[in-house]
Amino acid sequence: MSNDNEIDFGEVMHKFYAGRQYGVRGPRYEDISWMEPGIPQPSREDLAAKWEEIKEDIRLMKIAQKRSTPGEYPSRDDMIVALWEMIVEDRPEKAQALQTRRQEIKAKYPK
Repeated sequence: MSNDNEIDFGEVMHKFYAGRQYGVRGPRYEDISWMEPGIPQPSREDLAAKWEEIKEDIRLMKIAQKRSTPGEYPSRDDMIVALWEMIVEDRPEKAQALQTRRQEIKAKYPK
């Protein structure tokens, strides 16, 4: 189980408690303000368990965001043109260059 320093309470609240009235002022459990009358605030343990369910997805999403930063990963248009030139026009240079770039980015932001 994760300790409080590893849990993104804001992300857990957003994912599992959308539509509920709450606020998150900081990174700690104590920074959550629960404003749902008659409904108890989720416990630290409940939120830690929910974090375990989503933390890998969050990690992979952050990697995907870094990889898709403009200028990092080749655009789909660039890849389509490179494939066209390689397959139809028998000119593989762009496709090879794009593949090299993709491998560099994957090495820079490994899963």
